[in-house]
Parts: sequence; structure tokens; C-alpha cells
Amino acid sequence: MRDPHNERSSAFAREWNVPLVGGYQDVIEADVDAVYNPLPNDVHLPWTLAALRAGKHALTEKPLTLNTVQAQELAVAAEDGGRVLLEAFAYRFQPHVTRVRELVQSGVLGEVRTVRGPSGFH
Repeated sequence: MRDPHNERSSAFAREWNVPLVGGYQDVIEADVDAVYNPLPNDVHLPWTLAALRAGKHALTEKPLTLNTVQAQELAVAAEDGGRVLLEAFAYRFQPHVTRVRELVQSGVLGEVRTVRGPSGFH
């Protein structure tokens, strides 16, 4: 699979003196259990799909894909291969998010109709 951003990546690496250790095809073919796909949004589908089809679990930056059809294609590939597919939303693993979910599901707050909350990082 040709990486359409390879020329841009190579130019960046030369400009900033960053060593290149191989392309994503090398990662797909490597003896690893999982891959992280931080590439530009328009190549999330082909490279994540390649990883799943190669038997690797995949963590892909957000947005996972450009549309629901692509997302469904990845979901099917992950399920068919028995692999984990995650979109990189770290907040859902934070303890306070787990606690809020527990409170809502317990019913102690009553019927929750709307939730508004700021989110930020510092």
C-alpha cells in the first residue's frame, strides 16, 4: 500500500533532521500485536484496515474515519479478526468519567435528560 503522505513526511524529516525508521507498511508487516495510527484523517481507514487484516489490534486517532460507512467497515474487520479497535479518546478511561457513569446508571440522580459540561486540559 502506497503512503500518499510519504513525500511530505520525508521532506519534514529532512528539514528537522528526524531519522525515518520505516513506513507504515513496515509496521503492518512487523511482529507486533498492536499499532497506533496517528496519520492524517484521510488515511485512517486504509492503514487501520491493513493493520486489522494483518491480525493486529488498532488504536486510531480521532476521528476514527471520515464517515459511518468507513467506521462500519473497520468495525466488521475488527470483529471478523477478533481484534480490538479503539478510537483515541483517553477521557473515557478517566476515573471521574467512570464515576459519573456509575451515578447516572444507578438512578440516584433521577432521570437524566441533558448533560452539559466543559472539557479541557492544562
